[in-house]
Amino acid sequence: MAAIICESVGKLCSAMGEVLCLPCKACGFGKDLLCDVMSSPFFPYIGMTIALNAAPAIMGMKTFADLGGGTCSEAIQWLIVNGFLCLLHIVASFYIVHKIMADRKNHNLDSATQDLANADHLEAQNMRDVSEHSSWARIKHVLCYDCGVALYIIMIVVWMCWMATGVTRYLNVDQGTCSDIASRLLTSMICGYFFMSLGAFAFMCSLCCLQPWN
Repeated sequence: MAAIICESVGKLCSAMGEVLCLPCKACGFGKDLLCDVMSSPFFPYIGMTIALNAAPAIMGMKTFADLGGGTCSEAIQWLIVNGFLCLLHIVASFYIVHKIMADRKNHNLDSATQDLANADHLEAQNMRDVSEHSSWARIKHVLCYDCGVALYIIMIVVWMCWMATGVTRYLNVDQGTCSDIASRLLTSMICGYFFMSLGAFAFMCSLCCLQPWN
């Protein structure tokens, strides 16, 4: 009986220790992910995504306090939904870069092992050529076949439609009684349309920088 009690207490303490260590593990994962992103050619894409989506996301969260605002209700609803979508943009950008970086690390490790096994210079050069081609193939796989990226593409279509409705919401808002809401809505639309124009461009530039970086 004593052994069973001691074993149960030991398992309970072990489980509590695992739970208490979760914040530390999360911080470690976040630090590693941040370092990977900042040292990669995708940093301009990540920076632009955060710069153009953080403010609309914050304004959307602040607008929760104005729910039920009478004549401003449609503009308030738009701001809240747009804030949530902007937050998804930030999360998705980290996800995409993390997937590409993880594939690259795994591939470079395999490539280094194979290069060490080849003593002949020509064979090593051929391996590097295959490595480069395979690296682009892996990026294509992430962008075209990853389930998370597919969901994000659907979200982008929804977001673009939502941005179009924002123009109507802004034109119909009462500038007198809802001046603060109208100002937030206009700022969010400006940030959104800038991101719509420059986000894809920044991502393509990062992809172009990927080859010499490899």
